[in-house]
Amino acid sequence: MASGVQYQFLESWDVDRLNKILQTDAPEFFGLLVTYSPARNAVRLYRVTYSSVILERGNKPLVATALVAIPETSETAFPVNFLPAWDSLRKTRGASFPEQSPETELMIAQFAG
Repeated sequence: MASGVQYQFLESWDVDRLNKILQTDAPEFFGLLVTYSPARNAVRLYRVTYSSVILERGNKPLVATALVAIPETSETAFPVNFLPAWDSLRKTRGASFPEQSPETELMIAQFAG
């Protein structure tokens, strides 16, 4: 039986882009000066699509998305950060659309550190 889970490669973000998010973009957006650990690895971003339900609506089915960020490293073990993404108002905004979410960009960049 097929799981119905699908994934789509989005793009790779290099270390320079991630550090720009940490050093320039995030402080400007949030209005806070914070010192983050610099990114050490580029990341490959994938959007995962899967079937789920909305419990509050009597298990109404929906197609949900999430973002998976995989560090580009030769290491074989590293932390995992799973970012489920559902915005019932916009349906396209959230973690699986990282360039539309400064919060998600910051999480990805810090994860790469």
